[in-house]
Amino acid sequence: MAELIDIYDANLVHQGEMEREQAHKEAQWHRTFHCWVVDGASKSLLFQRRAAVSKDSPNLLDVSAAGHLGAGEVPSAGVREAEEELGVFFNFNDLHHLGERVEVWDSTGYYNREYQSVYMTRRDEPLTTYNPQLSEVNGLVSVPIAEGIQLFSNDAGEITVEAYLADNSKEFITQKLTIDSTNFIPRVQRYYLAVFVMAERLLEEKFPLVIS
Repeated sequence: MAELIDIYDANLVHQGEMEREQAHKEAQWHRTFHCWVVDGASKSLLFQRRAAVSKDSPNLLDVSAAGHLGAGEVPSAGVREAEEELGVFFNFNDLHHLGERVEVWDSTGYYNREYQSVYMTRRDEPLTTYNPQLSEVNGLVSVPIAEGIQLFSNDAGEITVEAYLADNSKEFITQKLTIDSTNFIPRVQRYYLAVFVMAERLLEEKFPLVIS
């Protein structure tokens, strides 16, 4: 069955419901949920690597967990995306709301008009405690906050990070991975830099956390 999502005008006024794929074809505004996971033990930010079979941005690094909100859903329902994609439980009340973010980008026959509800949480556990959903995620990458800030401030070309990647037998194994900014889903705004800065503030308990 096709997935129904709510659609909006540019002022976030609800306009009705539409199938998800059709909404992208018609450049309709809709809502998504972003959850960033910060590891205080390693002072790092968690990224997922999208599955090779993903229709959009295969094998690129993306938000720790993210997904579309279904028709009638509020942002708190989005926590299921974190649980489904990462295989661990998250309490919505433990998430810090960073704000609502607008993202627009177009490709041939596919148009994105998103209002993103952005959240951040802390989980001080190693990559091996996650159980990624192979149909959507083929790996997890832990990027040290300090190195991430350098990377997206254009002060570093490549960095080597801890990764938890699926091998040919679909088993996840830990390994080192060398990455640069081209390994991430492209964003028009400096979204990743802003998130790394907020992750640093979270660990230093410098509140509030905010993003736009």
